[in-house]
Amino acid sequence: MTAAIVALPSLARATSPLTATGVRFGDHGTYVRVVVDFKGTLAAREVEARTFSKTMATMSVNHTGVTTLTGGGSGDSVRVTLQPATQGLQIAMSFAPRKFKYLAYTVVTRNRLAIDLWKSAPPARPTQTCSELTLHRVHATPGVVAASGTEHRIFENQFQVVVRGARGTVLGRRHVYGPGLWSKTVSYHASHRQTGTFEAVAFSAKDGAVECLAQTRVTLPPS
Repeated sequence: MTAAIVALPSLARATSPLTATGVRFGDHGTYVRVVVDFKGTLAAREVEARTFSKTMATMSVNHTGVTTLTGGGSGDSVRVTLQPATQGLQIAMSFAPRKFKYLAYTVVTRNRLAIDLWKSAPPARPTQTCSELTLHRVHATPGVVAASGTEHRIFENQFQVVVRGARGTVLGRRHVYGPGLWSKTVSYHASHRQTGTFEAVAFSAKDGAVECLAQTRVTLPPS
């Protein structure tokens, strides 16, 4: 009898090689974009925002065996450092105190990680990053900003509305529950008249990065 040899399918595919090859920067007015280029295939599920403070933000690429050919770089007021970690790659971004308020990211064409650092200063014009969260009306009176808009399909239909001063400092904040049409008033304190920002912002349930942002300039009377 001749013994038959059957090749069993592999129980797990080997992780494809992934290497960071360079870092690029671009100033887009309301945010600075940091692009980390990779050779190989990067999946969105392998990327995670880790920390965000007034001077630094960190992210990780959780891809077994990932390597880097670059230590990072500097551009548009941001310094980036790439460093191998125990099970992946750590990306650290440092910047001037309170220059940025939020971090958002996306994987583009499966080989580029685009990281957006949103500036704390009031935007020159209204910004809306997705259709799920909008601002319709924003009106300020001494000590109070009233706003309305729409929300749908945000995680758990929850988001925040925030009043910021001219330097990006948070002057007031409230939690909002949707879905559908929403309206909210936010109290604030300002010692002098200034141009500030009113924003509606939703964060990712995965890691706290910005999922959706709608913002506009607003003139804040002293309160």
